[in-house]
Amino acid sequence: MLLVTVSAVVIGVWARLYHLGFPARILWDEKYFPVMANKYLQGEYQFDLHPPLGKFIIAVGISLFGNDPIGWRIMPLLFGLALLPLVGALGWYCLKERVGALLLVTFFSVETIFIVNSRVGVMDIFLVFLVLATFLVALRAERSGQVILCSILLGLAIATKWAAFPMAVPVGYVLWRKGLFRPFVGGLWISAIVYVAVVYVGALISVTANPVGAWLWVWDWHLKAANKISAVIPHGWGSPWWSWPIMLRPIRFFYGVDGDGLLQVVMAIGNPLIWWSGTLAVLAGIFDITRKAIAKKLSADDPIIPIICPGCRAPGFRTSTTTSRSTPSPSWPWPTGSARYGTAVRGAPGWSSPSPSRPWR
Repeated sequence: MLLVTVSAVVIGVWARLYHLGFPARILWDEKYFPVMANKYLQGEYQFDLHPPLGKFIIAVGISLFGNDPIGWRIMPLLFGLALLPLVGALGWYCLKERVGALLLVTFFSVETIFIVNSRVGVMDIFLVFLVLATFLVALRAERSGQVILCSILLGLAIATKWAAFPMAVPVGYVLWRKGLFRPFVGGLWISAIVYVAVVYVGALISVTANPVGAWLWVWDWHLKAANKISAVIPHGWGSPWWSWPIMLRPIRFFYGVDGDGLLQVVMAIGNPLIWWSGTLAVLAGIFDITRKAIAKKLSADDPIIPIICPGCRAPGFRTSTTTSRSTPSPSWPWPTGSARYGTAVRGAPGWSSPSPSRPWR
């Protein structure tokens, strides 16, 4: 299994690094986020309904490598690479199985959704990294002081995209089972401060240097963003929510023809082995939880519960509310991969609960 994982990681890293600057033109939402990131560097403002942290991160790459495809994509690349060891640690602390952790690293390494999002100047890979980092910290927390880091990471995730809000549910569940729910709820003000601070800094950089004026702008921006986020405008690239887990419609990032007349396409379509079988595994996990609950045999410490919790809300999110481009969420392979492994080992002879010396709770 180790050899398979190492081979998958090598292939995955190569796929993320190879010709990062190709194509040397704007891909999909690169016409928004790198442009906005560069405007932050210039102290200029452009409205966006997403909080500014993701653009801040892209701006770091632009400041180091220039306002070109490499500069737009270097930070998503670094986060995409860092995601692999993060998933390995997350798999170990959640599943407590060496094979399970290696399988998750293997899945994430060759998952094409992550490969593409690691090579394009968009913010989804930042969101996935911060969300899973929050979950990992929750799994490792043993005392109330460690919950603070969890609150900080949750605030940073929300400061990237509001889509991170629901992650508070599985994180809160894990911390509840650890006896740390009250510190978590009490620490949500830290998440709020981190989030507001990021938005406020964005206002100071791009809107006004007046501290009071920046606060007023933050309030006004939230009102405008909240109004736009509920807008539904038909778009040719949209897809119904039920199609996301089975990838009926992939995300087309680029479509063109090179100088030799050869067709060039950059498309984010999930690995069918991971998405289709994983979706079935999530459904099997929900069925297993329901069956045990009806039979009154469900344990609140069952490790499949915190896996299914993010899985139930991770199939997709609307990446652009102004054009209603509803697209699959890059976070879906986490619950699907974990649930698939969990349901597989549950059916194997000798399955037992996680080791009492290292329980996830």
